[in-house]
Amino acid sequence: MVNLPSLRYTRSLKNKWLGCESLDSLWHLLKLNSKKLKLAQQTPVYDVFTIRKKNGKDRLIENPNDHLKAIQRSINQYLQAVYYFVKHPASYGFCMAVKKDQYPHNVYTHAKQHIGCQYLLNADLKDFFHFISWQRVYDVFENSPFIHNNECKKWLCDITTHRERLPMGAPTSPVISNIAATGLDKALELFAKRHRFTYTRFADDLSFSSIDTDPAMLKNEILQTITEHGFVPNLEKVTSFGKKDIKIVTGLQVGDVVSLGTAYWQKVDMLLQQYISLKCLLQNRPTITLHNQTEEIKEKIDGFLAFAKGIGRSETDRIEAVENRLGEMGEELETFESLGWDEIPYHF
Repeated sequence: MVNLPSLRYTRSLKNKWLGCESLDSLWHLLKLNSKKLKLAQQTPVYDVFTIRKKNGKDRLIENPNDHLKAIQRSINQYLQAVYYFVKHPASYGFCMAVKKDQYPHNVYTHAKQHIGCQYLLNADLKDFFHFISWQRVYDVFENSPFIHNNECKKWLCDITTHRERLPMGAPTSPVISNIAATGLDKALELFAKRHRFTYTRFADDLSFSSIDTDPAMLKNEILQTITEHGFVPNLEKVTSFGKKDIKIVTGLQVGDVVSLGTAYWQKVDMLLQQYISLKCLLQNRPTITLHNQTEEIKEKIDGFLAFAKGIGRSETDRIEAVENRLGEMGEELETFESLGWDEIPYHF
């Protein structure tokens, strides 16, 4: 179970950060000294590489070195606490959770805002982090509720940016991007209210829904508003759903309730089959490699089930079916005789 901070503790983190005006006071709060700062500035500061996305394109990853990442994680802890109290109601991604939170902001509650809609439009921001420049980060720390002096603001910009913009891989990029997108959230919320839409944003995913008016009819105005606030819409990812369509919001199926949809459980079934196959192999050829791969897949299955349990009663039957399958596995392995080549997962 995740150990969530209390509201009182979160407020104390916020107050400590907002009480830092000078660079010395900020470094004292972060427990930094000249040695730690020099280590963070060692070359290479970032390990830059690419990973393949589902659409076949490459995603650039900029992974900070261990010393820099430790500083950014500490900064992120305080900035998340600040953002918790000032976040825009439409912002649901990269938001921290606290104990007994009556209105948590996460992927499930994001999708939940669109329950019962007849029309839905999803839009996407292109290279979300990279369009937030050093100057825009400076603007974040120059405005309320922050009171940092100029030296402090410049240091924060330098320690959280790479190549003059937010890097994809720094722990601080998500929360800073949320703060930087507040102006966009305000503008799109006003737009949505004028047209009786519901608007939400989960990181770079924007959703507009309505019971009686199709947001797709006003797509150009939405895209123009995004552009006016310094972001670039990804035209390839603008999708609309009508009355008879199955509606998807950040991967979740939205109807009268929020559910995970068929594709989610197909993925779980595939992992389950791989897990069974590896367990069978492990029984006859026990090796450390097979053991590690088996445990890795089991962790993935547990993760899928944990997320599904957070969705609610709509997924109870599916969860129980998978858990029962796992429980019956020991009995199946006792009768195991052979394994076909096509049952072995190729990734190991």
